[in-house]
Amino acid sequence: MDDLFLTTRPQEEDFLNHTEIVLEYNYYDYFPLSYRVLATVIHSLIFVFGVVGNVILILVVRRTRNLQSPTFVYLVSLAFADLIVLISAVPEAIVVHHIGRRWLLGQAGCSLFIFFNFLGINAGSLSILAFTLEQYIAVCGRYSRRFRMSDRTTKYVWGLWIFSILYCSPWFGLTEVQPDVYEPEQMQCELRLSREVYIGVFAADLILFYVLPLAVAVVVYSKIAWVLMKAVRYCSRDSPCLSLSGMDNSSSQPGICGPVGGFPGEKSGMIKPTYSASVIYNALLTSERSTILDEKREWVLQSRAQVIRMLVVIVVLFAAAWLPFRGLLVYNAFASDPWLDIWYVLFAKTFIYANSAMNPYLFNIMSRRYRMAVYRMLFGGPKKHRKQRQQRPHPHNEFKNSQTRFYFEKNKKFDTV
Repeated sequence: MDDLFLTTRPQEEDFLNHTEIVLEYNYYDYFPLSYRVLATVIHSLIFVFGVVGNVILILVVRRTRNLQSPTFVYLVSLAFADLIVLISAVPEAIVVHHIGRRWLLGQAGCSLFIFFNFLGINAGSLSILAFTLEQYIAVCGRYSRRFRMSDRTTKYVWGLWIFSILYCSPWFGLTEVQPDVYEPEQMQCELRLSREVYIGVFAADLILFYVLPLAVAVVVYSKIAWVLMKAVRYCSRDSPCLSLSGMDNSSSQPGICGPVGGFPGEKSGMIKPTYSASVIYNALLTSERSTILDEKREWVLQSRAQVIRMLVVIVVLFAAAWLPFRGLLVYNAFASDPWLDIWYVLFAKTFIYANSAMNPYLFNIMSRRYRMAVYRMLFGGPKKHRKQRQQRPHPHNEFKNSQTRFYFEKNKKFDTV
């Protein structure tokens, strides 16, 4: 369904694919040829690329072990929601461009199409809200490990889909097939209740599935940005992080930063004049491991920041894509003289469809891990590179640092063992 609530007629308030223009002449002759050709080409391309991209996303995440993280589980949920929107809305929109609003699929088809329209949109909004909260728990929460287990994430996804299905199920009883007002021989898929009832329904949808996810996203990502900047400041070169899990007990902030200078476990200014070789070896080896952990922490922060950037882009595109259409709905819901322009409606609908189609390609651009997984699934993986990577010695087992060897040889005479 297409242009819900764009006019003042209660029967014309369906969702994504029915643009009702109340005119004195035949509605079915209203769309000009240029409109029909342009809309058909654009929507057909969006449909093909969107379905292919979302299906590939689902298959890649399912087959790639290192992509089966909580974030990608929610992104798969979003991909399913986008598929539902594309399949239930775009083909009907293309048909409407050419035959108008005549309905050919009967009462059952009418109810199913409206139900799946709302289900895809609402489940997609809840998926965005869910991965926003997941990122907040991962970065800012104290109990992130418990809440980010994959089995719990799967349960949360099932929960949001069950809620969406239950929330949208009343649409099965709120639709009916009626004769068109101007063409009685033509049947249309309509909403059966009064306009005032649907004002409340659509206001609830607007708040729960648009305003609320965006408000939460603004608060959460602002908090995450502050936490990440604080972590980067603590883990700068001048104040190195000694561990990822609070190994240095002398730090005022365990697990973030350790004291500068001296070996791990020493108090500043209390360095002894001599050490045994074993103490020197163990201390420098611990320091070398701390350097490795510093690099790992820096890599983790960079990876987390990259994920946050990708998710922020998804939220921003979601907000921008739905703003023209939802803004028009709000205006026409309260305006005494509703406004409607077919080219504006085409722009608003196309933006929504494109938003459901573009996410997999956005992931391909912004996530190297996802891009490599897609390449391996479609063209086969670089086996030689993987073999060389497996044969590469682990940095924790290497003792080749020239500075470490220098101190070890220099203090070897103090070895009492």
